[in-house]
Amino acid sequence: MNRTLAACLLLMASGCATEVQRIPVQPECTVPPQPALPTITRDELAVLPDDVYWRLERREKRLTDWALEMRAALQGLCSGVPGG
Repeated sequence: MNRTLAACLLLMASGCATEVQRIPVQPECTVPPQPALPTITRDELAVLPDDVYWRLERREKRLTDWALEMRAALQGLCSGVPGG
């Protein structure tokens, strides 16, 4: 009985199947501009202990490197998209 029911359901479902039509979608691809960052003076940093200063420096360098890498990746992706 289960096989018969499964076969009937399969035949009914296949009769409803339609052709799949693929429509290409081209997203808008723009590289956002780099934001203006606030300026920090040497005097403002002078109050930090050395270990904190160097941790902050490493953090800023990693963040900058990551942002530049993501920007380059996005530029590479957008170069293959019309209008990008």
